[in-house]
Formats: sequence, structure tokens, C-alpha cells
Amino acid sequence: MTAISVSRPHSGRVALVTGSTSGIGLAIAGRLASLGADIALHGLGKPEDIEHVVKALRKRHDVHVQHFEGDFTDSSCFVPMIECIAAALGAPDILINNAGMQYVSPILSFPPEKWDMMLAVNLSASFHTIRLCAPAMLKKGWGRIINMASVSGLVGVADKPAYVATKHGLVGLTKSVALEFVAA
Repeated sequence: MTAISVSRPHSGRVALVTGSTSGIGLAIAGRLASLGADIALHGLGKPEDIEHVVKALRKRHDVHVQHFEGDFTDSSCFVPMIECIAAALGAPDILINNAGMQYVSPILSFPPEKWDMMLAVNLSASFHTIRLCAPAMLKKGWGRIINMASVSGLVGVADKPAYVATKHGLVGLTKSVALEFVAA
């Protein structure tokens, strides 16, 4: 009988986790690293804090970990970011769209620039990463895309018009992409 190791099922895989320098995103990146995936971190923070996170993940899980810059309010950042990830680690096999932001205000006083920023980070960023990562996944015949929404993607919440709108949009984007790729 042959023993099969399932302790590191993602060995050889590359995972891009956006919004992963702290919080939920960092926890997801850590779990994927523990399963053997090389990690492309993305997120904000002080350079010394990010370097500490990178070193800790590398040491703890013995995988390749690298942080990649990308200002998600600027749609021109996505192509170079994904190209840098592919050159350094390989094309992402796993995409976790976790980056997000929140701003709370009634709609009548909601700043338009905050609305635009939240649409870019919470919704458009997922569109861009999916459209750029999915072709390599489809070519390989294997890939996983997870978009982090919230209960606000299903119900309305007072004083959070942009957050609720972006999370509803993200749920819709996820459903549409799933239907497109189910037959692929």
C-alpha cells in the first residue's frame, strides 16, 4: 500500500491573496502557506511590518512568499502587478480577492471621492484580478477564485451605501464568473 500525503495539498501552487498584510487576509495567506502554496501578498502597511510578515510566513511554512505593490484605486496597477507575480512565483492558481475598505456615512453626506475609491477597491479590483488570473487557470485546467463579500452583499445597511453596493456587486460578479467558468 502506498501512503499519500495530504498535509500539503497545495504544494507547487501559487496563491494571490489581496488585502493580506493583516487581519483576515493574512490568516488566509497563512493557511494557504501551511498547505504548501507559495504566497503573493498584497496590501498596505509599513514596509518594516510587511517585511516581518513575509519573513515569518517563509520561516513558519517553508514556502516562497513575496509582497507585491498595487494601488487598487488605479486600474493601471493590475497588469504590472500580475506580471510581476507571474515572473517571481508563477501565475496564480488560487486568487483570494480580500482587499476592501469601509466608509460610514448617510448617502446625503457621502463624499463622492469615497464612493469612487470604494468601488475601485471593493469591486473593480476583483474584476481586474479575475480577468488577468483566470486565463492561466483555464489553460492549466485548475484554479480557484474566492471573492470575499459579507452579509452586506445580501442585505441593505443604513449609512453604508457604497459598502453595500460594492458587496452586492461582488456577489453578482462572483455568480456571473462561476456560470462562465463552470463549463470550462
